[in-house]
Amino acid sequence: RALSGSASTMSTAKDRLQDAAGMLAGLAGELDKIPGIGDAAAKKLNDGSGQVGAVATEIESLAGNLEDLSGILAAVGDALKGLGTKLSESGGSVQKLLD
Repeated sequence: RALSGSASTMSTAKDRLQDAAGMLAGLAGELDKIPGIGDAAAKKLNDGSGQVGAVATEIESLAGNLEDLSGILAAVGDALKGLGTKLSESGGSVQKLLD
């Protein structure tokens, strides 16, 4: 009975490892789409050379970089939106804006 319980536990663990491997492969594919930034992390996931902790650190760093970029892009978007509003309100010709 103890052996069948152990076999079941091992089978469950194997299934979970296969699921994790599938998720890591998917993550590697997504990271590989980011030129320069995600290439190194994707390579380590694909060839198995990376340690889980090191890959996790790279992913966290990438997430931080993307959050920073998101904030910058949001600020640029707001500035462009404001510029568009001002241009719409001014109406008239480009020459009028230059005067």
